[in-house]
Amino acid sequence: MYSLPADPPAFFGPLPVKIQTNLSGVATLLEPERVTTLPPGAREQRLRLDIGNNAFYHGEVTRFIYDDSEIQNLRLGEAYGQAWGEWSWQASLVQRTGGFLDPLIRVWHQNVVPFTDSVFSKIANGQVRSEVRDGATVFQDGGSAAALTSVTLSARRPVWPGVSARAVVKLPVRGREALLDSGAVDLGVGLLGEVRLTPRWSAHANLNLVQAGAVQVAPLTQGQRWLTGSVIAAEFQSTPRTNLVVQMEDTSFPFNRGLRGRSSRRQQMSFGAWHQADAKTRWHVSVAENIYPFLVTSYTPDIMLSLGIVRRR
Repeated sequence: MYSLPADPPAFFGPLPVKIQTNLSGVATLLEPERVTTLPPGAREQRLRLDIGNNAFYHGEVTRFIYDDSEIQNLRLGEAYGQAWGEWSWQASLVQRTGGFLDPLIRVWHQNVVPFTDSVFSKIANGQVRSEVRDGATVFQDGGSAAALTSVTLSARRPVWPGVSARAVVKLPVRGREALLDSGAVDLGVGLLGEVRLTPRWSAHANLNLVQAGAVQVAPLTQGQRWLTGSVIAAEFQSTPRTNLVVQMEDTSFPFNRGLRGRSSRRQQMSFGAWHQADAKTRWHVSVAENIYPFLVTSYTPDIMLSLGIVRRR
């Protein structure tokens, strides 16, 4: 057993997941964050991994998106408490491969969430293929790739009880040619809110606006420049050390593809938990699903696994 801090946080906030698809790299997505900032002088080290397995086809013969790949995003960063709030940095290492989740997803859709896809049910595990066709223009990625894609700087400040504001800038490093990153500077702002519903239940919300830099990867140059996003989460303190979280992530799709029946929003549900391992360490784990209640109307991972650890210094 260990001794908890004198005043341990009752709630840790939403799960810090990021939607991982092959086209996610061409537009910054602000990850979910809590309202509370670190106290002055405090520091946190953060290590997070998102693994999104994509099996997606939609469109017509001359106009479609096809993606069968797996994106792994390892994020390492630190946060620093200041008298005015908190600032942080984060570096992202992104990799696209055939992945290892294909067999798990087949079992999942046969036994847990029944779903059969006429295209991908006949394809061997481990394929890496991403293609965008728009009339006579075709984009096709070069298969597996990896790069240190970007560094993100963020500042967060309380503005009134239960609400804080943040500003974010993403600085590109590498990966534009492989479509792992846009190669552009992106700017974002957001409002974060929290309401304690009962002694053991809390609700969280994030509202985000991103000004995406120009993308010079044909035929994706005509994407939306202004992207909106939101997160709604419910957190339940199941034990003094473990909180359960369910949340919905919603973002703009970064390109106007004009594909009938395909939502202009991207939406997924995440289910997970925060656990206070000791007085200075907590970790999170979650799984996200894109079928219910959205019936695969948005371009999000078929399934996504996330895990991370936070260490207070």
